Amino acid sequence: MTELQDTFMPHGQCFLWQPGVLWLNVGSDVVIMAAYYIISVSLFYLLYKRSDVPFRWMFVLFGLFIFACGTTHLLGAWTVWHPDYWTEGAVKAATATLSLSTGLLLVPLLPKAMALRSPSELERLNANLGAALAQRQEAFEQLQLSQTELLQRTEELIREREQVRQMASQLTVAEQRERRRLATELHDHLQQMLVLGKLKLGQGKRLAFPLPACVEIMKQVDDVLSDALTYTRTLVAELSPPVLRDHGLAAGLKWLGESMKKHDVTVAVQVPEDNGLTLPEDQTVLLFQSVRELLLNSWKHAGTGEATVSMSHDAGELRIKVRDEGAGFDLAAAAAAAAATPTGGLSSKFGLYSIRERMKALGGSFEIESARGKGTTATLTLPLGGSEALSGKALGIEVENEVRHSGSLNAGPQRSTLSGSKLQDAKVRVLLVDDHAMVRQGLRAILDGYADIEVVGEAGDGAEGVKLAGELRPRIVVMDVNMPRMNGIDATTQIAARWPETIVIGLSVNAGNDNQHAMLKAGASILMTKEAAVEQLYGAIQEAVAGKQQR
Repeated sequence: MTELQDTFMPHGQCFLWQPGVLWLNVGSDVVIMAAYYIISVSLFYLLYKRSDVPFRWMFVLFGLFIFACGTTHLLGAWTVWHPDYWTEGAVKAATATLSLSTGLLLVPLLPKAMALRSPSELERLNANLGAALAQRQEAFEQLQLSQTELLQRTEELIREREQVRQMASQLTVAEQRERRRLATELHDHLQQMLVLGKLKLGQGKRLAFPLPACVEIMKQVDDVLSDALTYTRTLVAELSPPVLRDHGLAAGLKWLGESMKKHDVTVAVQVPEDNGLTLPEDQTVLLFQSVRELLLNSWKHAGTGEATVSMSHDAGELRIKVRDEGAGFDLAAAAAAAAATPTGGLSSKFGLYSIRERMKALGGSFEIESARGKGTTATLTLPLGGSEALSGKALGIEVENEVRHSGSLNAGPQRSTLSGSKLQDAKVRVLLVDDHAMVRQGLRAILDGYADIEVVGEAGDGAEGVKLAGELRPRIVVMDVNMPRMNGIDATTQIAARWPETIVIGLSVNAGNDNQHAMLKAGASILMTKEAAVEQLYGAIQEAVAGKQQR
């Protein structure tokens, strides 16, 4: 390429190196180049500053085309002294490509460009806007003239709002009370009867083993009962999640994050692993319900399928943030719409009013930050160690008392009477601990069918179970998790500490990860679901005893 260029003569030779004509052409090329560069840089600067420019890509093409034109003039001045005609030709070819592409793409764009509002239309719109502003100014002046009346109405609205807040808070407490009652009814009655049905069917299948048809029918009924148990677990979790009641707010938020997967929403939950935070039950439930409502809002409106929940507490405050990177919304416009809509506008649409009133009832606050295209961040703040709002402890006590007197089966502990005969050494002594008498009866019926098992006693709660474990010294304690007075986790901890040789096998309708971890940490050898006890309890007892003997 250099050798070829060396064969060319500079363009100045064409001017016979006459200064007048030479500098006239060079000067013109340089000025045109500068003008083109200024125009292209100005276009790019405009696009950088204004992201809302219509047909942005066409402006980019024009900027590149004009820049390339300026470069051709620059090379036109350069070749006066340097015969780089190949370079000049390549730049001209690129300029030709850009100019042709821009021209071809501009033709179908013309109808759209012509459809844009003209300056006269914009002036007319501005005139209409000016008239609207004038009317608004007039209305504002009229409002100023009636300031006294406005103040009176404002005071009335404040009083009414406070009444509504109190009613909303009372309604929220009543809702949580009813949720807890229904969940307890389902757990203490329906689920236990379904478990008992499975226990009885398991006993019946062993007796009906010679009759395959009968066994098949029993299996079908057993599958129906299993489906019913799964459905009632889902209902109980939706009404009043056991993990929230048994393991606190942090565990409840983790469970909530997992449960949102059924809505195809991935929730990253960030909570302290061991925060030592203990809240009154009403505050825990109301915070949990508020976070769930915010996540459901994110699922409905954000459009990303992802959210983040973080919890922290310091300086006497508990702070929970729910964040998504979704569509967001204009807070100012939403607030204006809410003020203009009698039904509540934003609050009614997104359910934020209820959350705000809940937090105010607890003495806390609720803040939300959002912008279109930039996601939404909702922050729940609750002061710690303050006075309880709406008799917080009364909620848990009242619900507990209501449940205890609503017909729940709370039969007292039954203790088997040991005969005076000497027990065989081969028999494994078992203590049953469950607050439902019919479940204890079903478990006893199953274990009585094995010659090497002897049920030596029954207890109706954790405290009674610890007492009988000391008196009867069983080899195995079959322990329910959720019981009054003392739950199975605390009872297992005491039994494992006092009598290490005693093996605890946990049973629960809800054998989720939280209960699994808590029972194993307390000292239980295993935690299984109550319906699994029909076929697995005896094997679990044998395996646990064998494992203990090997150690």
